[in-house]
Amino acid sequence: MWWRVSHEELAMTHLRTFFTILGLLILAACGGGSGSAGDPNPPMPPPAPTGLLGALSTWPSMGAAIDEETGQCVRLSGHGFSGFQSVSGLAFDPHLGRIYASDVNKLELVAIDAATGIVTTIGPLSLVVHGLAFDPNSNTLYGVHSRNDLLVTIDPGTARVTVVGQFSGFTSTEGLAFDPITNTLYGSDSSSDELFTIDPLTGEGTSVGALGFDAIAGLAFDPDTSTLYGMDVHTDTLVTIDTATGAAVAVGIEPDHSMPGLAFDPATDTLYASDLSGYAILTLDTSTAEGSFFTQLGYGEVESAAFDPNTNTLYATDTSARRLLRLDTATGQATSVGPRGSASYEGLAFDPDTSTLWAVDALDRRLVVLDTTTGQETYAFPDDSIGPYNVEGLAFDPGTDTLYATTAAELLIVDTSSGAATPVGALGFSGARGLAYDADANTLYGSDFVTDELLRIDTTTGAGTAVGPLGYTDVRGLAFDPNADTLYGVDRVRDLLLAIEPTTGEGAPRNYLGWVEVAGLAYDPVSNVLYGADLDEDRLLVIDPGRGDARVVGPLGFEGVYGLACDATTGTLYGADLKTNVLVRIDTTTGAATSIGPLLYGSVFSLAFDPNTDTLYGVDTNGTGWLLTFDTATGAGTKVGRVYTDHPIVGLAFDPETNTLYGTTSRSGELLVIDTATGAGTVVATTGESVVALAWR
Repeated sequence: MWWRVSHEELAMTHLRTFFTILGLLILAACGGGSGSAGDPNPPMPPPAPTGLLGALSTWPSMGAAIDEETGQCVRLSGHGFSGFQSVSGLAFDPHLGRIYASDVNKLELVAIDAATGIVTTIGPLSLVVHGLAFDPNSNTLYGVHSRNDLLVTIDPGTARVTVVGQFSGFTSTEGLAFDPITNTLYGSDSSSDELFTIDPLTGEGTSVGALGFDAIAGLAFDPDTSTLYGMDVHTDTLVTIDTATGAAVAVGIEPDHSMPGLAFDPATDTLYASDLSGYAILTLDTSTAEGSFFTQLGYGEVESAAFDPNTNTLYATDTSARRLLRLDTATGQATSVGPRGSASYEGLAFDPDTSTLWAVDALDRRLVVLDTTTGQETYAFPDDSIGPYNVEGLAFDPGTDTLYATTAAELLIVDTSSGAATPVGALGFSGARGLAYDADANTLYGSDFVTDELLRIDTTTGAGTAVGPLGYTDVRGLAFDPNADTLYGVDRVRDLLLAIEPTTGEGAPRNYLGWVEVAGLAYDPVSNVLYGADLDEDRLLVIDPGRGDARVVGPLGFEGVYGLACDATTGTLYGADLKTNVLVRIDTTTGAATSIGPLLYGSVFSLAFDPNTDTLYGVDTNGTGWLLTFDTATGAGTKVGRVYTDHPIVGLAFDPETNTLYGTTSRSGELLVIDTATGAGTVVATTGESVVALAWR
């Protein structure tokens, strides 16, 4: 055996175009990382960055720490509620017993423990990486960026990407594999249908021969048998490839999966594959291609929810991955309990007296019990025992031992002895989905996806009364935590865990990892709070600069707030609204903005406050740009001088210790120092990113 070791992702309609990142070859290093709970050796979470912070023009927006001397940009990273749904590349590290995976949508590098299946976020990737390969002789992790045909190396500890070179003549490379016996790096090109070898020092490719399959996206090498495996994603066919001729021979088909990534573990002779259809990692039989589930990477349709007050556990079901989940109520992160046998469950409810987790099998219309340790169901009643009802939600009242259910328009009571449902009455709404019961207040809540409202339901008549708008669409799952007196909801469209205010119906995300469209940043050093303006839904955010998470404070009431600045002495948060061209004052407890007065200039994208001189600065982006000062009592702007930049200034931040005003340009990624006496800007560095907002922390 070759190897044996033991084991251990100018106005509203123009913003996305105006702030587009210009070149995939501007690959300035973006590293960092964060670990998820349960990893036996998780990376330590990075400390919250200080200095210059920025919001990048990605979609959704991402946070970054910026070195003011070099312009180096380090993007903040996170696991997220939905996990990793788009893993394309896989590679195996035999030294650590670890599978590396790249998520092409979240641009994250993750590590999967081959012994436990635990997934850990390593950090953000600065470009889309489709294929991965690991060289155990030099401990080098290679990746391929197929859009620009680039070979890259990736730091397996930080996810930092370094470009090696460009393939010539191979335009659609997605598969990579490394042969440690001959030190050969292989690639597969789905455009020319060729196997080729790659010079790991230059990236130069040399054709081996035609594969005979037109969509080989994954490659993996078994060093014990010198076998090169490939996966054809069009036909779901596992193949072996002759490394001398390139010719591929079919091994077998694993249908109904999309598997663009392969990796081989020589210590256990295990071939792994990434399953895009089920958001999972599979193991494949190398003789038949038959797949077996190994670990879950992501969750796509989280719907029903229920809370166990005995163990403080929030449960949910994922209909796409067919799994019972636990949700972390602090972060919103989902963890799989285990696979369910049925393809469709509607509703969850927990009985705290008997520790029973109820669900409804929507296909067979019967009540089932879910095992909270394995996720498996027990059928206590025959098919159709619940009656002719399409149950959408469940909730349990422990005071009366009553199991409530709802169709889209009717409240039911389900007999837990027989499984039969009895109608209570019409809800008066046509889109009821989630149910939750607050035993202390004797209140049954529901969520209606047609009106997107929280409902209060009369348990004697079934009549529903609207409490207020949730602020989110398709909230299908509800659960009430009596220990924390918190009503939770699950937004299936955005994969968000929400905390819902029961008196107003307003939902607030517990895991808002994307900032959506941040156009302004400001830091309050007194309260140690970083604020952001979300242009997509016109809300004030509070952002955790350590993880990049954000929570919603409330609606701004203005539709074009781009710039933010904070006067920490008075605790005043200012904003510049482009739609009305006014300076606004923002309530940091509610998010509501109040007009101070007209700015007198129509293109102010950024603000910064100098606490040493109590001066509010801004830049008018018209022409070569003017540095302005603003009267905080009236909003009126006064010209200081021209900045003279080739591209508009879209971010401003002031360092009070060095009395330095920084600015960033929209397209060129330049970082400038601006003279506050003359307005003149001097380029000091290039970030390599399109930074649309700045703040000094």
